[in-house]
Amino acid sequence: GKLMQASNGKLYGITGFGGIYTNGAIYEYDLVTSTYTKLADFDINTTGGSPHGDLVQANNGRLYGLNSHGGIYGFGTN
Repeated sequence: GKLMQASNGKLYGITGFGGIYTNGAIYEYDLVTSTYTKLADFDINTTGGSPHGDLVQANNGRLYGLNSHGGIYGFGTN
């Protein structure tokens, strides 16, 4: 997915692969401090894996996205 700039001014992105479980990760980049932070690793057994598409920010400030693998039936999570 593409990088998106959230209302806090930071950039957020996801990787489709990599991370400690090799199922992807979500990260942020702070433009002010030039700091990269990995926020979470996707685990196919708990959060789903292989993120697909772009992140979006809801009115409540939370970021949402889709994973194409994992979940109850193995077809992804949101």
